[in-house]
Amino acid sequence: MNIKRWAPDRVRGSRKSAAGFTLVELLVVIVLLGIMAVLGLGNYTTSLRRSRDNQRKSNLRAIATALEAYNSDNKLFPLSSSEDLILGCAEIGQVANQPCEWGEKWSDPKGTIYMPQIGKDPSTTQQYVYVSADGTQYQLYAHLENPEDAGIDASIVSQGINCATTGTIVCNYGVSSQNTSP
Repeated sequence: MNIKRWAPDRVRGSRKSAAGFTLVELLVVIVLLGIMAVLGLGNYTTSLRRSRDNQRKSNLRAIATALEAYNSDNKLFPLSSSEDLILGCAEIGQVANQPCEWGEKWSDPKGTIYMPQIGKDPSTTQQYVYVSADGTQYQLYAHLENPEDAGIDASIVSQGINCATTGTIVCNYGVSSQNTSP
C-alpha cells in the first residue's frame, strides 16, 4: 500500500503560498497613491497662494508705514506716476520726484531712507498699484490670489484697477491713508 505522506515542500510550491501581489492589488495601491497625490498637490497649491497673499498684505502694510513717515516729513504723500509707482525717490542732491520701482530703495534728496527695499509683488505676473493724485491721500492696491480671503474687497474689484504686469488681473485688496478708503 502506497501512502502518500504530507510533505511541506509540496505546499511551498503551491499557488496559495506564492510570494508577491496580484495585479488587482497593485492597481488598487496605484489608484490610492494617485488620489493622495492629487489631494496633496491641491493643498500645496492653496498653501502657496495663501503664502503669496500674506506676503502682499505684509508688503502693503510696510509701504503704508513708510508713506506715513514720508507724509510726516513732507506734509504731503508722494504723488503717483503714470505707471502707478510712487514719485519721490532720489539719491542725495538729485531731483526728488523720480518714480520708485517696486523692489528698489526709497530715499529722498536729503538722504532719508524710507524703505531699504520697497516691497514687490511675489508673482512676476502682478504688481502693486499706488494712487495719489494730489498728495493729500493715497491708495495702494494688490490682487490676492485666494478667492476665499477675508481681505478681498468687492468695492475695489468694482473699480476695475489693473494689477497685472501684462494683460488684466483686477485688484481686489487695498490699503489707504486714514482720510480715504481703498
